Amino acid sequence: MGANPFNLPPKDGAARRGRQSGRAAGLIARRPTGGLAGKTLLLLVLVLSCGLPAARLVGAEPGERLWSVGTGGQVFSSPAIGQDGVIYFGSYDRNFYAVGPDGVKRWEFPTGAPVQSSPAISTEGTIYFGCDNGKFFALNPDGTLKWTFTTGGKVNANPAIGADGTIYVASFDRNLYALNPDGTKKWSFTAPRQFDRASPAVAADGTIYAGNYDNNLYAVAPDGAKKWEFATGRSILCTPAVAPDGTIYVTSRDKKIYAIKPDGEKKWEFETAGMATSSPVVGPDGVIYFGAMDRRIYALNADGTKKWEFETDGNVEATPLLGHDGTIYCGSYDGFFYALDPEGRKKWTFKTGAGIGSSAALGADGTLYFGSDDNRFYAVQGPAAPPRSTARYRTDANWRLAGALPLSPPAVPAQVTASREVSLTEITVQWQTAVRASGYEVWRHTANAPANAEKIAAGVTGDTRFSDTNAVEGTDYYYWIKAVNSAGASAFSEPAQGRLRGKIPGDIVWSFEALGAVASSPLVDAAGRIYFTSRDGRLYALDSSGKQRWFFQTAGEIRSSPALAPNGNILFGSHDGKFYAVSAEGAPVWTFQAGGFISCTPVAAPNGAIYFGAWGRKFYALDASGAQRWLFAPEDDVLSQAALGADGTIYFGCLDGRLYAVNPDGSKKWVCPLGAPILGGAAIGKNGMIIIGATDGQVFAVTATGQKAWSFPTKSGIVSSPALDAHGAIYIGSDDFELYALTPEGRLRWRANLEGPVQTSAAIGGDGSLYLGTKDGNLIAVSSQGQIRWRFAAGDTIQSSPAIGADGSVLLGVANRKFYSLKTGVGAMDAPWPMLGRHPSRHSRFD
Repeated sequence: MGANPFNLPPKDGAARRGRQSGRAAGLIARRPTGGLAGKTLLLLVLVLSCGLPAARLVGAEPGERLWSVGTGGQVFSSPAIGQDGVIYFGSYDRNFYAVGPDGVKRWEFPTGAPVQSSPAISTEGTIYFGCDNGKFFALNPDGTLKWTFTTGGKVNANPAIGADGTIYVASFDRNLYALNPDGTKKWSFTAPRQFDRASPAVAADGTIYAGNYDNNLYAVAPDGAKKWEFATGRSILCTPAVAPDGTIYVTSRDKKIYAIKPDGEKKWEFETAGMATSSPVVGPDGVIYFGAMDRRIYALNADGTKKWEFETDGNVEATPLLGHDGTIYCGSYDGFFYALDPEGRKKWTFKTGAGIGSSAALGADGTLYFGSDDNRFYAVQGPAAPPRSTARYRTDANWRLAGALPLSPPAVPAQVTASREVSLTEITVQWQTAVRASGYEVWRHTANAPANAEKIAAGVTGDTRFSDTNAVEGTDYYYWIKAVNSAGASAFSEPAQGRLRGKIPGDIVWSFEALGAVASSPLVDAAGRIYFTSRDGRLYALDSSGKQRWFFQTAGEIRSSPALAPNGNILFGSHDGKFYAVSAEGAPVWTFQAGGFISCTPVAAPNGAIYFGAWGRKFYALDASGAQRWLFAPEDDVLSQAALGADGTIYFGCLDGRLYAVNPDGSKKWVCPLGAPILGGAAIGKNGMIIIGATDGQVFAVTATGQKAWSFPTKSGIVSSPALDAHGAIYIGSDDFELYALTPEGRLRWRANLEGPVQTSAAIGGDGSLYLGTKDGNLIAVSSQGQIRWRFAAGDTIQSSPAIGADGSVLLGVANRKFYSLKTGVGAMDAPWPMLGRHPSRHSRFD
């Protein structure tokens, strides 16, 4: 009997309790006692000695050995079961085995090197596995060689088979290979380091997931292109598990298991006390099971919280197997094979002669199959025959048992809903998980006619929801969901109607992101095109829909708002000390070297003259060609935007606390001391009065002859510029959080608390509404009577004075690099000074 490796177990109670290994010696140690029982036992021994098939032990209890087969080396390879019940596995003895469900060896195939790879079986019965000599084998069910494929390194990992029959093989040579069923290479994906025992897994949408020794999990498209990579703290030696919702679970030697969304974003991580090389499995209730080198088997809830843990006396590197009744089966390097109930309590154990690294498979009749480092392969009584197909370790893309009950198309998704009047930008479609679904399709039409519907999404995994971002405002849509798996698709679900919410004042029409903070006020030309500058040193040009037309790069940050010349050129200064004229198509026209930072916004006169201040106590006048007309030297630097009077006089404030009036020829007309530095620009009323604020909180009115007409005190500094409506009312904000409305005579009409410093100028809409930003990041709409109508939270400081676009939208920039268009429904007021720089186009209009 020593020559026959197929052994029946003892029938004593100790073996049933798993305290013995069940060696053959235990079967024949007792002398036959005579009688029918003794003769029967002797006959059984003789049958085994003759090498005849070993009969299944009748009446075996769960956890009792049915038979075992000896090999010449450790059995780390996990078994696969063919359609006829034949079990396939490899051994360190350089052979690959086929054993019948009765324990009789059908054949063995010499590989020339140890086999650690676990086999996979195709739908037509071809057996695929790798070998330590770098070869990948395809065998026929009778054990004859079909073909081999040679890689440049060991193939310890197990193959995965895609829905189209493609075989995915990971090798020590750093390559993940995609092979056709005939053994020819389709493509290879090269990683920085070797693929060790980290076997690939294939998701329902065809994405291949494989862990690498470089610590990363790679997501590879079916054509071999990398989709993304996810970094863990150490190498990955496990096979990822892909849940029905598309979530990927992977363990790492950094002692963690990760849950990753299909787009590569981490959902959660859970840390164990030891390195994790066991591959996770997902139960039908979403619970994740895996082992770790802290000697424990873990069960985690789908949200990453621990459900339970079970401690063994050895490292757990095998992958748990889930029975149809919820029992968890897993081996440990303490030599025991464990059966645990769904709550993590031990049901029974089976003892082998050495550690167990092989993951178990469950036969159609409930038999458990696995290997051990004691050089044996075991068949152990498991649960009663399952009523349906059961998952086994590492099968095909849909985790089906090869040879089990055929997979049916999924059930029809139920409870489909679509959002109505909720979001401006997307309609959210949701549904319940469908039985047997590996993914979903979303279909859409404007009528309740599924036959005419368009499929707008396929391969939806990871969630039972979809966001339709291509819906059009004002349109009703019908949505249907189909569930899919490798067996086909379900019928259409019941329809759900969805609709975008119509935009109301304060809603985002569109947004654009610059590369730097936006503090400038936008410029809108007669064609509705929008220009603004950013601290990234760029002048941006957008069309009226918010799409970038071009940008113009300078060598310094830009705080100057652009102005429009009568000839259509865009004018602005930069902190590189230069003043630029750029065409409406983004081409440089000319550059003027000012010699100091230019922070103030220029003014373009109808005759083509351009006026602006620069650091270094300079105020320039240029002609339309960029040639200097004259240079005026104030007593300090000029940050204030100039204003032009009806007679061509130029008015600007200065850091020396004075308001300057300069004649068109550059000569000083007069100077009016205001007592505090001036940062904001001036506005000119219909009566020629110059209105300006100062950093001491005073608002001043100065006559055209340079005399103070009146002043109004606020409670903090003013750095904004005033706006004037059609009736001459003055609106100006202060750092005291207040927006002030003053009469042309300087009396307070009302004030509104905006809950943040106001450093921008107001833009006045055609209905009298005022739009202005605050330093705490809100764009606020205020009625002409001082009531707050709505707020828009921009997320960062607003120092960009808003403008009103050609379509009536409010345009503004934010310190977080965003530039927004917000719905208002009305255009700019036809007024002397409705916003910074008078008119949206920045043309000066004279009274």
